Amino acid sequence: MIVRDLVVISQQLPPGAAARAEAATGASVEMVADLAGLEAALARPRPRACRVLSVLNRIVLPARLLDALDEPAYNIHPGPPEFPGIAPEAFALYAGATSFGVTAHRMTARVDDGPIVAVLRFPIPPGLGRMALAHAAGRAVWQMFGQMVPRLAGRPAPLGALAERWGGRRATSADYARACALSPDMTAEEVARRIRAFGDGSPGQFHIDLHGRRFFHTAVGEA
Repeated sequence: MIVRDLVVISQQLPPGAAARAEAATGASVEMVADLAGLEAALARPRPRACRVLSVLNRIVLPARLLDALDEPAYNIHPGPPEFPGIAPEAFALYAGATSFGVTAHRMTARVDDGPIVAVLRFPIPPGLGRMALAHAAGRAVWQMFGQMVPRLAGRPAPLGALAERWGGRRATSADYARACALSPDMTAEEVARRIRAFGDGSPGQFHIDLHGRRFFHTAVGEA
């Protein structure tokens, strides 16, 4: 029985995701890409109450919007609870994690906060780089999306919280910038560890400051 419709905000919507979700549940699943689209969707009259689901969404929903909702909004994003904050795949690799995953949680005005309602973990193969891990996490996000839609559409009560808790401190853009700053006293092993964990293929990502000048990393053999 369908008791709720869904409004999903995402900037990385796979083709046919909404149609597949509707076919699987019978619910109305409306996809939007930005805050204006979300507010317009919520303002439209509906025969049923709706829930908001944020998936691979780069926009932080403001407290005024979350507070105005009749029910909790939910977020699905890459990264298990152990690695909250920015670039969880990079910090997981740097920490030597052997598993990674995705998390679903009730949304609050803070990033990576609120009760956790679902976690999906998978092992990290030895030698896997950052971008490959990020792609694997993206696939896991849409796997969890398929699992969450029936739960959100088919029950009137909010989803119950798991015993999982957010771990550690939330990684910030400043933490990420520090990780990409190399120094002359680093060992070759530490440099390689940082490049594997944080490297995204963009030019000039890693640098070293020396004698008042900044030098950018280029692998030997690259022109």
